[in-house]
Amino acid sequence: MTTPTPTTLTGYLGADREIRLTRPRTRTGSRYNPIAQCEDPYELTPPPREYARMSLATHHREGRRWITTWHQLVVWDVTRPDRFAARLGRKGDKVTVRGKPRTYRFTGDDGQPKTLQRFEVETFYLWPDKKTRPRALRQRPRTRHLGTILGSFSPIQRNETVFA
Repeated sequence: MTTPTPTTLTGYLGADREIRLTRPRTRTGSRYNPIAQCEDPYELTPPPREYARMSLATHHREGRRWITTWHQLVVWDVTRPDRFAARLGRKGDKVTVRGKPRTYRFTGDDGQPKTLQRFEVETFYLWPDKKTRPRALRQRPRTRHLGTILGSFSPIQRNETVFA
């Protein structure tokens, strides 16, 4: 089986992120005890793992129409620095993710085979929101004649670009 190549997707989150935990599982096994010269049974219960689940809408053009494709994202280990932004993502935020598509096949509770397609995120980038940036950075720069504002003895050069 070949491993999928990493892919980069840019789009908008379709819903708020959902932080979940994996189900706790207990595994049983046995190991050989050389002192007692027999098999000793043991139980192992790993702690549940935290992950974030969200949906991403990407858009591409075919002819004159825009086509929207939905992707189900899974972000494991959200505390890592390159994925921590996934905790901050909200519906409608523009994001860029890099990861690999995965297909899971399993038998459901009803006995029918099921297939899930997920995109496992390796890096998560949350684009800055235009509304939260400072006012000076939101506005477009324009050129003003500063001599009329500050007087003729201003140390600032004339025709300097300023934010209004």
